[in-house]
Amino acid sequence: METLRYGKGKLVGVALLCGLGAAFLLMLYLHPDWAAQSRKGRIFATGIGHGVLIPLIWIAFTVGATRAMMILVGDRVAVEAGSDALVLKTWWRTRRIAWADVGDASIVLTGTGKSQAWQLVVLHRDGNGSTEFKLPLATTELHQARYQEFVDSLLAMKARGGGGRVSASGQAAPASFDADAALARYMSKKAAGLIEAPDPAPARPVFGRKVV
Repeated sequence: METLRYGKGKLVGVALLCGLGAAFLLMLYLHPDWAAQSRKGRIFATGIGHGVLIPLIWIAFTVGATRAMMILVGDRVAVEAGSDALVLKTWWRTRRIAWADVGDASIVLTGTGKSQAWQLVVLHRDGNGSTEFKLPLATTELHQARYQEFVDSLLAMKARGGGGRVSASGQAAPASFDADAALARYMSKKAAGLIEAPDPAPARPVFGRKVV
């Protein structure tokens, strides 16, 4: 089983950032004169900015901080790849996809400039077509240098779990050949007597003398 978890430090950082943002907006709502002193902040001093924008942004920050703390005190699982299905847990929902319904998995860089972020994109094939399931990797424990390695392991498990090529016998073909595993299986069968020793090669005739 392959498991990827959200990082503790990253979750704490998100919770603190959102919490401080919510606290600042609350103070700004209670003291609109602070916003009036700034040229750019005057939009939050009166009207729609004060009565609508500040509450909406405060709710978003509060929900973000609350959700980060909920994940932190839980199991922190982001991706769980089992023998029969792939489970993806984003900040807002959980999706369990059977390996046979996984179309593809890849790493995609989204956004522009400083807002760029790497995401794990899983293609889910169902009766209504195909949908993409995206999971940001920045808050996970996985280092950026291992993103592709993680995706490769998911694709290998997909091939073993029913999404790989199907042979004539109806069994899924293995993702790759493991020579060490094959040798270990052969030696164990030989030790158990399941494999008979090959017959000795016949003696080679030697010209000029009779072989007894």
